Amino acid sequence: MWAKLLSASPRRILYGLVLLCPIILFFLVARMVLALTNPSFVDSYPVTGGGETTPRYLAFNTDGTKMFVVGGTNDRMLEYALGTGFDFSTLSYSGNSERFNLNLNGATGDSAPRGLAFNTDGTKLFVVGNVGNEVNEYDLTTAFDVSTASFATRFSVAGDTTAPQGLAFNADGTKMFVLHKPGTIFGYDLSAGFDLDSTVSDGADLDVSGTTQRIRDVEFNPDGTKMFVSSNDSANGSAYGEIHEFALDTGFDISTGVSH
Repeated sequence: MWAKLLSASPRRILYGLVLLCPIILFFLVARMVLALTNPSFVDSYPVTGGGETTPRYLAFNTDGTKMFVVGGTNDRMLEYALGTGFDFSTLSYSGNSERFNLNLNGATGDSAPRGLAFNTDGTKLFVVGNVGNEVNEYDLTTAFDVSTASFATRFSVAGDTTAPQGLAFNADGTKMFVLHKPGTIFGYDLSAGFDLDSTVSDGADLDVSGTTQRIRDVEFNPDGTKMFVSSNDSANGSAYGEIHEFALDTGFDISTGVSH
């Protein structure tokens, strides 16, 4: 077929390519969909250094050259460096001098950290804990360097949940989301982005217990039209270690138009 096409007139070549384009496009799209719906394992790295043997929560800086792990053994946040952004094969532990103790005392931390988030430029760190049932805010003098963190303020979520498990913000920090382990996502509106000292009011809530329970963490895509919730138990108890994807009609709006 290709020999005949190449030996034909330019007009016939163009016509043949036009006929082939939909077929080529179909296979390209099919391959992309297959890759997105069937992710494959790439690499792994042990994160048991720094005195933490029960890693729980994970975050990256903007370009993926730093990774942060919250441990449940000594309640420390560990920092790792990546030579190439988001490439585990280039990952190394940054050392004990770069870790941060999230539970120096009850007034500035929590002995059971259960989720973390940074603001956009990495100068603020937020950690939710389920002993005090609050979100703790920290200032970082150097962006995405947790060794420079200092306690700033906190916001209690005890009125909504005594088992907070995950934490996320929208892009400008005016919406905050905290998970309730049995299966509810609580939303909060902030009058000033990424500032828990500003006016924080109740926003929309979303019950996902019919889809999954024992929820652990939540993440959004950049425009907030996709939400990902991790859990270690399905609604009927038949599966463990799940990530559920939800579509949002309006970015970061869980009040309506959310589908699974």
